[in-house]
Amino acid sequence: MLQAKAAAEAAAAIRKDNSKAADIFISGVKGRHSVVNGLYSPTEEKGQDGRVLYRKISECGHEALCIEHFVGVWKVKNEADRGSVACCAQVEGGCALEGCRSRIWKVSDGEDFVDQPSVQMVTGEEAKSQASGRS
Repeated sequence: MLQAKAAAEAAAAIRKDNSKAADIFISGVKGRHSVVNGLYSPTEEKGQDGRVLYRKISECGHEALCIEHFVGVWKVKNEADRGSVACCAQVEGGCALEGCRSRIWKVSDGEDFVDQPSVQMVTGEEAKSQASGRS
């Protein structure tokens, strides 16, 4: 009975987080994965735990990227890697992506994930403003 109640509360919290999903703009990723920088918009699709999937709004010719909540971590990955642990950048999750603004992102250096404090994330209207080059 307690497990069912906890599961229902967790599902309700995820639905509440999903209802507030907004555009995300990531900047400051350096090195080989700088393609992560850019504007991501929430979709109707969900990740493995029911949280909103974000898709990068990118120029033609760039690889399709998404942000998926996977095993408690928000992961930026190629669309083809959805549902897997593979990613090029990540931030601790367990909450709505918008709630991770002050957390330190980790970016792959090819062998491991290293802290990249230069990575910043803004949301909502601020994200759209950043994406259009207005600060």
